[in-house]
Amino acid sequence: MWIPPVNQLGRIALVPFLWLAGAWLTPSAQAAWLPDGVPLCTETHPQQAPSIVYDGANGAIVAWADDRGFDIYAQRVDSLGVARWSANGVSVCSAGSAQFRPTAMPGPGGGAVIFWQDRRNGNDDIYAQRIDGNGVALWTFNGIPLGATPQDETGPLAIGDGAGGALNLPGYIVLWTYDEGLSGDQELRVQHVDSQGGGLWTPAPLGGVRLASVLGSQLLAPAMVTDGVGGVLAPKGAVVAWAQSGVIPPTGRDVYARRVNAAGTPQWMSGGVAVCALTGDQESPSIAYVGGGNVIIAWEDARTGDRDIYAQKLDSSGSPQWLANGLPICRASGAQYRPKLTPDGAGGVFAVWQDGRSAGAVQKIYAQRLDGSGQPLWGVDGIPLCSAPGGQFNHAVVTDGSGGLIVAWQDRRSSSYDDLYAQRVNPSGNLLWPSEGVPLTRAAGTQDYAALTSDGRSGALAAWRDDRAGNPDIYANRAAAGGGVVDVAGSGAPRLGLAFVSANPTRGEVRMKLELPEAAPMTADVLDALGRRVRSLCPGSDLASGTHLITWDGANESGVPTAAGVYFVRVRAGAATLTTRVVQLR
Repeated sequence: MWIPPVNQLGRIALVPFLWLAGAWLTPSAQAAWLPDGVPLCTETHPQQAPSIVYDGANGAIVAWADDRGFDIYAQRVDSLGVARWSANGVSVCSAGSAQFRPTAMPGPGGGAVIFWQDRRNGNDDIYAQRIDGNGVALWTFNGIPLGATPQDETGPLAIGDGAGGALNLPGYIVLWTYDEGLSGDQELRVQHVDSQGGGLWTPAPLGGVRLASVLGSQLLAPAMVTDGVGGVLAPKGAVVAWAQSGVIPPTGRDVYARRVNAAGTPQWMSGGVAVCALTGDQESPSIAYVGGGNVIIAWEDARTGDRDIYAQKLDSSGSPQWLANGLPICRASGAQYRPKLTPDGAGGVFAVWQDGRSAGAVQKIYAQRLDGSGQPLWGVDGIPLCSAPGGQFNHAVVTDGSGGLIVAWQDRRSSSYDDLYAQRVNPSGNLLWPSEGVPLTRAAGTQDYAALTSDGRSGALAAWRDDRAGNPDIYANRAAAGGGVVDVAGSGAPRLGLAFVSANPTRGEVRMKLELPEAAPMTADVLDALGRRVRSLCPGSDLASGTHLITWDGANESGVPTAAGVYFVRVRAGAATLTTRVVQLR
């Protein structure tokens, strides 16, 4: 029952919340984002492999592989954390057999272009579809083939071609691995497609331009970036780096690179230029375009028997600009793995990797900044991004739009289940968020395979696979520039406040104080960990400005006590929304 304002302490059914306890938000900083993320798809079949891209309006489009039909689905989440398309996503491709491994790129008008691996023809091919900002498919039903030969084409990657012009109609360069069949040889192939589904370098479905093919070699972990060569609004080409094995004489796995220009003509020497071909494995390359036709490539390097991180800079002709076989980024004790690069906007790069220098070889996340001459700017062997105990691994990286970067990772600091955390670093190497990172989700079960994109406001949007319900689903969240799920910095406007009066966690009634800066219609709902409404607490009451008390007795709409666990209370007052989390004990 609701009893109006201040001294009479109005009552409302309320859900358990902890995250925003004591936090204050301006009405302009509203959000439906939840502390442990918002569900994009909780359909009963497993969902896998999310890919996320910015939608141009402070939100994102997320694509994933979905076992409800072994198809590709997508969902758009807006800047407030609200899913905009059909519940559990729209179908991008529902062709026969299986589709998987989607990769999404921003499309015109707030939409996206999605590329995937497809088995409708009895072997693996590469297909693509464009969807608009409303989730409507714009190309041929179930997508167009980019590579559909009798052999297998796998692992699509895509970048923008740098075009657009006044109509903002970009194109895309797509890379995949082509399997020669019985020989076991592999090739790397590239194809171009414009925003209308045309503009191909080779007629579909012939399979793209052959970029690399080495007899007896496996071409591993390719990475691709623009070559930056072309007019301001004209299409650009690409530079691809990869690891390859089977070279004679054998030296283990080595790192190679090759450029393809905007016309689809391979550049540099046939088979690519050797970035590093020393004895011992060099693998897991990452690549970043740093301007002036130059790229920087980083990789894992076992030239000394241990694994370190090295890097090399190539100019537009493929010539090395640094020391032959690369400069060291990190040679600390223990093994370093999986470098990921992103440009720093000043001719250099940020490098982030998984690091085993800690006692017991527990994996941590480290970062370094290199300038354009290869000089490290953040000390020797990099800086740690998380001070928490346990392991941190499987990182994702995006620039923050303000000269720094944001990194997300899987985190096993407190249990055998993995959560997701993030950190923001400024250009000087200072951590902008707490040293242990900020949680994207700490829900039950394992959360993994995080993908990141910018939120357009110096923060990041993340999507991941989530097992909190015992079945893999897709969730998303926002890490705002200030380190929370929503911005908490005020602008002098009146502030809406929500704070605990009772203990949290709790075994009894939950009480929270609501500060309302001005009269407004108000609703309050209790949600479970999957974002489903458990109880409606106040159906649209008009409240005067002042202090109000919200209470929840721990029961659902039927009056049945809820199970122990994490719940969320969402309070909407006028245009503002506050969400907080409570732990209910039984």
